[in-house]
Amino acid sequence: MAGKVFWRGALARLQPDQQDLSALLGSLEHRDLIRREAVSRIRGDQQFSFKHMLIRDVAYQTLPRVDRRQRHAIVAGFLEEATSELGFSAAALAHHWREAGDTPRAVGYLMSAGDQAGRGWAKERAVQLYREALGLVSEDSGDLRQEILRRLAVASQAAWHLADMEHLRARPDEAAKRAPESGGSPPA
Repeated sequence: MAGKVFWRGALARLQPDQQDLSALLGSLEHRDLIRREAVSRIRGDQQFSFKHMLIRDVAYQTLPRVDRRQRHAIVAGFLEEATSELGFSAAALAHHWREAGDTPRAVGYLMSAGDQAGRGWAKERAVQLYREALGLVSEDSGDLRQEILRRLAVASQAAWHLADMEHLRARPDEAAKRAPESGGSPPA
């Protein structure tokens, strides 16, 4: 359920016996499978990371799909509560809700993540996130589908213009040729 990093608080929800959890984390740390991080993105909670992602992948694949879905829902709930004022990655929350089988929540977080990416310079990422959201909604989703398509169109156009601008910056000779056509001056 965890990515590269995970928090004790999320594990506590999965393993309520705190003594066993402490022993388990200590054992994993002692065997050099996980690391205790000096700084945590969630204040008041201990953050850990896997030493190698392969370790995480193998552990994840050994869980039955039903258990994975339940655990993703628990982790997503933890992240929503623990990071509500931090603006934790909407894309990470979308992933957990999608894996938990909660499509409406996953779509909502994918749209939020697309909006966040689109406000910055990550236009291609915004396009990718809106496409993921679109892939989760049915053809007959009506207004929701139309809204995702609208945002996807805006993000796609912005990504195209950004790519064109980057191309022109790399080729000032072409930018100079285009400047008289557009009535502007070449990009700096």
